[in-house]
Amino acid sequence: TYTANIAKTTNPAEKANLFFNRGVAYTQAKNDKAAIADFQQAATLAPNDKEVFVILADTQARTGDTDGAVASYTKAIPLNADKP
Repeated sequence: TYTANIAKTTNPAEKANLFFNRGVAYTQAKNDKAAIADFQQAATLAPNDKEVFVILADTQARTGDTDGAVASYTKAIPLNADKP
């Protein structure tokens, strides 16, 4: 399971990927609160991954957290500077 693998791995990139994937699974299960928590963990571990911030922002926006969504989109923009 994601939870067991998150506990086992010490590699930050792998751990970020596991948090991200579990967040996606939570989103599909309509558990946006848990998804946001996992996306935030992924963003902390992979601060240069624009996809994490975009998905986090999308989920925050869907739950009505406009300020959080704007902050997350704002972090994603410079990470995608090569694609205007």
